[in-house]
Amino acid sequence: MATPVASFSVPPGATAKVHIIDSTTRITDMPANILLSPSMQGVDTIAEFGSWCFLVQSSKGQKVLFDLATPPDVVFTLPPAFSEQIRDAGVKFEATKHVAEILKENGVDPAEISSVIWRYEKYCYHKWPARC
Repeated sequence: MATPVASFSVPPGATAKVHIIDSTTRITDMPANILLSPSMQGVDTIAEFGSWCFLVQSSKGQKVLFDLATPPDVVFTLPPAFSEQIRDAGVKFEATKHVAEILKENGVDPAEISSVIWRYEKYCYHKWPARC
């Protein structure tokens, strides 16, 4: 007997716009073992990488933000033990803007966003949409 295949029906005419946002986050000198397990031979450090956000707008105007950014003051807003671990590992975080600033600069009022989805436990939930 065949296993039924799940279906996903998209309503006719449904569309969405996806905007990719450079969050200005740059992370450098990350020990590979923090992100990769098992370790990869010859890869001890990830030299540099960034993170982006995605603003999805439905054809009806609803806006959802997938927030993958790191705020400029990340080292100061992390729990002290984690902040110390990052500092001791030599990881460097740089971000020059909060996502809300970037949205405003591009004509999007953060108050218009109906949902925000974070990839992990965000350390600045209580500040959205004003700063994150």
